[in-house]
Amino acid sequence: MLTTIAIVDRLNDWKGWSDYRVAQMLEVTHQTVSKWRKKGAIMSNETAVKAAEILGLPEEFILAGIELERSLNSTSEAAQQSILDMVAEYKKDEIEAAEKAMAKDKERAA
Repeated sequence: MLTTIAIVDRLNDWKGWSDYRVAQMLEVTHQTVSKWRKKGAIMSNETAVKAAEILGLPEEFILAGIELERSLNSTSEAAQQSILDMVAEYKKDEIEAAEKAMAKDKERAA
């Protein structure tokens, strides 16, 4: 599952971007990224879709993680695990392929 912070961290790592650059690319303020990091705020679905496009990951995968993140306080542990299992299996091959492609791009850029 990719939470808001996990998405920002992937953008930092895969793209080599600072939080300031992440904010620019996601079309949010730097203060918004800071709130995600320091206050546990959760990105909007619109922002999550932009992140999915940048990362080359299925938008449904990213949105499922964001929705799970939103529901953590109001959902039973069994329901949370069920959602996690669903997310883990959803388009697993596509996600792995996108991760490998991003790793190759990062190696070429280094």
